[in-house]
Amino acid sequence: MSDSAEGQEGGQTSETKFVLWRKSIWDHAKGVLAKWWLLPSAMIAGFGIAWTIAEAASTLFDVSMKEWPLYVAVLSLTLVLALGYAVKQYVTGCPEGLDGESAAARRLAQLQPPRWEFRLARQLLRDKLLSLDVELEDLLAGRVFVPIEKSLSIPDFLGWSELRPANVIRMATVSKQLIAVDLPASMAATGKQPADPRAILAIADRIRELYLQTIVFERTNHSVSPPSGFESLHALQFNWTEPVRSALRQLLDFLDTMIEADLEGGFVSFKITYETPPNVDAFNDETDRLRGELGM
Repeated sequence: MSDSAEGQEGGQTSETKFVLWRKSIWDHAKGVLAKWWLLPSAMIAGFGIAWTIAEAASTLFDVSMKEWPLYVAVLSLTLVLALGYAVKQYVTGCPEGLDGESAAARRLAQLQPPRWEFRLARQLLRDKLLSLDVELEDLLAGRVFVPIEKSLSIPDFLGWSELRPANVIRMATVSKQLIAVDLPASMAATGKQPADPRAILAIADRIRELYLQTIVFERTNHSVSPPSGFESLHALQFNWTEPVRSALRQLLDFLDTMIEADLEGGFVSFKITYETPPNVDAFNDETDRLRGELGM
């Protein structure tokens, strides 16, 4: 695997060589056989079920229980039931480290079908970001009550406001690292080793934490009461974290594309574009105007 990330004006480009991996029939067979310790108890239970069915059939069709074909049928059905149970346990098994994730995510990590790395990343991100999306939409639409926690003086408010752009820039920097470098690296197989589902999960969790911080940032805007005359400056700071969330939406679109793309290894390049947060120029102008009026 070889990967690199190159920062560009307005965006971040990632180029990663993906070695596509999927579990073969033999891999699945080994996974089922790894459940061998379940077979004795499953065969005992299966034999009981099969023998009950055989007795019912012999009564219904007036067949002697001493006929050897009946014993062959019972044993065959017992084996089928036992193997079916082992297959079920394998298919529904939970890979190490994914205990708390959705059934869909666990199944992708366990069975590893074609493009499973992209499918798993998309599933994990959707699982983790859906509730946060709803929370953010309610906050931005004014459907959530946020109590006032701070009422700042003019110097404190100006100092607080002027730190906000730097915090947004830091969020965007972390976002570029996670999206353009860390996540592609976690999904890329190396040689004969597939990607590790736990590595993909770890990056998905970090992306969720970043997304949560954008909500905290926006909630803080609502919890601060600006000094009289500074309401317009305060209003200009709302929704500054939209470029970070937009980058995550672009990532999900990329994963959707990769699942359907005609890809047989090689380098894949994608670009995430970060737009300038809204009203930044107006914020700078308003800050300069207010400082000039105050002689600061």
